[in-house]
Amino acid sequence: VRQLGLQTHLSDSPDFKPDPPCSLSGGQTKGAPPTSADPTASDTPILEGVRVLDLSNVLAGPASARTLAEYGADVIKIDTPDPYFGPRVHNWFPMEVSLGKRSLILNLKADPGRDIFDRLVETADVVVHNFRPGVAERLGIDYERIHRINPKLVYLNITALDGPKPGPWMNRPGFDPMVQAAVGIQVRYGGEGNPPVLHGWASCIDYITGYSGTFGIVLALLRAKRGGPPGALVRTSLAQGGQLVQVPFMFSADGHSTGAEPQGQDAVGEHTLHRIYQASDGWLFLGGSVDDLPKLAQIDLLDGILIGSEQETERASFLEERIRQDSVDRWIVAFVEAGFGCHRVDDVEDLRRMYLHDVSADQTDTWDDGRSISAIRVTDHPAGSEVDLCPPAYARLKSAPLKLGKSMPPLGAQSREILKEIGFSDLEVDRYLEDGVVKERFHEAYLPH
Repeated sequence: VRQLGLQTHLSDSPDFKPDPPCSLSGGQTKGAPPTSADPTASDTPILEGVRVLDLSNVLAGPASARTLAEYGADVIKIDTPDPYFGPRVHNWFPMEVSLGKRSLILNLKADPGRDIFDRLVETADVVVHNFRPGVAERLGIDYERIHRINPKLVYLNITALDGPKPGPWMNRPGFDPMVQAAVGIQVRYGGEGNPPVLHGWASCIDYITGYSGTFGIVLALLRAKRGGPPGALVRTSLAQGGQLVQVPFMFSADGHSTGAEPQGQDAVGEHTLHRIYQASDGWLFLGGSVDDLPKLAQIDLLDGILIGSEQETERASFLEERIRQDSVDRWIVAFVEAGFGCHRVDDVEDLRRMYLHDVSADQTDTWDDGRSISAIRVTDHPAGSEVDLCPPAYARLKSAPLKLGKSMPPLGAQSREILKEIGFSDLEVDRYLEDGVVKERFHEAYLPH
């Protein structure tokens, strides 16, 4: 039997005996802003008091740090004054994945910039980055050096193709679309024997990898809380995240095919009770098993349907013709009352129309309207226009609420505030600004063209 391996790896994980619980972040760290929050108290976000330094870019790393912020962490997004990527990646994507973060523009290539970063590391619990292989070492912010400054720090390193053991591809750079090709997603999406098809510029791989990184970080924090060794190097990669998307194909045994499923751009479903149908005013997905065939006889709108398991072809033609004669809403009622799952095939505009509700940039506690699907419109976003966003969609703890972070600030907006928190005077900050080590603004426009 062959099956997929682990998606996230922690360094230095020996067996240990749990001690009585302590604070999640291991206690107040030097230079950190004072907090009286008790992570175990009711109505307190579970990661309150944890400080995160987010050096990542594009989507996987920033999504990991955004998730930590939504569980209560203080996340400082650190950007370079000389970005490698253009405005779409550097400014547009962060509108979604930098919710709840504070912004610092810091030149890590300059010695004073690294000195500032070292001071921040002393106050931090977590560092997140997804630099290309070798970049962290050249900047002097690699795990070994950072660990010497703060041995209790959890260090997440997301790469494209690294795995649990060294391999020939481990140092190759890459992005979501390339990894789609590497793990078979583009073939799966196009269909076996057909040309491969791109599954979006930023598909689920980026986000699954980010969440895997968050999972590793929280495991390391929990290990320290339970008396285990503090600090850890947490490693995951887009390739490892892609394996989760490909789970049906990653498990196999001799004599048994893997990933047997409808494939390709024309696939509609697995069988007559588990597929897409076109109604008179749209599309629906009918969800049932072959054991549910007798339930079809309960539906008056399907009078005369064949329910024998050997009559699949005839039943498919019957259902296609009959469903096309009535509305989606009427069919949903009929199928659900008979005990099937059924739902309209919605697009993003449908979701926006049905679930969107307004929030203010400064009153983000009103985001949760209790529905399992939610969308928000920030009516006074710092970008200067209304902005639609997806609020948190993760596991919810009854006594530890999720936070919708404040809108992404203009890059560098909290640079002075953050430096003063770690002991720098206004005069020192002014000198760093004058020398270009720190910036309080990246561009005169919130979203530069």
